[in-house]
Amino acid sequence: MASGKWTHRKRRIQREGEGFSDLRQIVKCLQQNGRIIIAFDVFNNLNNCPVNFFGNCCNVSLLPARLARIAKVPLFTAIPTLRNGIINIDFGPEFDLHHLNSDSSGVMKNIILFLESEIKSNPGVWPTNYYHNLA
Repeated sequence: MASGKWTHRKRRIQREGEGFSDLRQIVKCLQQNGRIIIAFDVFNNLNNCPVNFFGNCCNVSLLPARLARIAKVPLFTAIPTLRNGIINIDFGPEFDLHHLNSDSSGVMKNIILFLESEIKSNPGVWPTNYYHNLA
């Protein structure tokens, strides 16, 4: 929930893209150096980008790669970590348009490998035992 200095930006922070109008606004935001944060806490039931996540066969959404490709912007991977009582943002793999245009599935698989590696080295970045419950 946004509060304090973020209150006036609350709608932008909590926006869920629905329909072409919102998609156009999201792409425009990205093209103007804006940032979109997509949480990787849910996998979908499609079969367009199968990945192995902690020994489970899952499908990850291609949305981040497709959105970056449509907006013609690079895709950055980041993960929040808690160190010394401070939330830090650690950056992972970065993908340029060449990677996004040539291999969106490979990009998303690399992101999942990074995420799994981060969880193994710092389990506190992911809900307890969440990845063990994936089907």
